[in-house]
Amino acid sequence: MDNEYKEIDSDEIEALIATGEFSGILRNASERVLVVLTQSWCPQWFSMKMWLPSLCADITVYVLVYDRHSRFKDILKCKEEKLGNSSIPYLRYYRNGMLVFESNYVSAGSVRDVFGIS
Repeated sequence: MDNEYKEIDSDEIEALIATGEFSGILRNASERVLVVLTQSWCPQWFSMKMWLPSLCADITVYVLVYDRHSRFKDILKCKEEKLGNSSIPYLRYYRNGMLVFESNYVSAGSVRDVFGIS
């Protein structure tokens, strides 16, 4: 894997809005997938951007900075109503395609702990 996180594309955003979940393609991109949903102004997001690339060697990381997306209101509604989370950043942890954990802002060490990476 590389040392950069990936942006969530429009097809995945449409799948999320329609179903309340990302496609199997995204969830199964690797054994360990982390999805971060955030807004550009979030102070915790500024912090996460500093250490998030360090995880990309062990975890496939996808990011959606949704306040900059044309479907902002739909994404926000889906996140709050279908996913049941109104805080940012919001993290979804997938292992072998299955959702195994959800959180809001945490440290890099906490993400590694969820995935069992030392």
